[in-house]
Amino acid sequence: RLPASDPRFTYHFTQSIPKTLLPGEQISLGYRVTARPPSAVETGGMRRNETAANAGCSAYHAPVKVGWQSTCASGQRVAQQSQALFY
Repeated sequence: RLPASDPRFTYHFTQSIPKTLLPGEQISLGYRVTARPPSAVETGGMRRNETAANAGCSAYHAPVKVGWQSTCASGQRVAQQSQALFY
């Protein structure tokens, strides 16, 4: 599951994730993430003597989860997942 753009981040992925890969096949997924400044609603508005540079500090992250299932030569299926966070 690739993240969808939201009010804080805009995502652009160069391709979609293929449904299947052959044994030994690899892919590289290029991407661009653009962070947007928080809106006045999110920061509660700026108080007097407060500039945009010091107007509140927050942590925001968006998870990226890619799950897959491997089929072994024996026919056994194994489910796995990789994940990362954009901050």
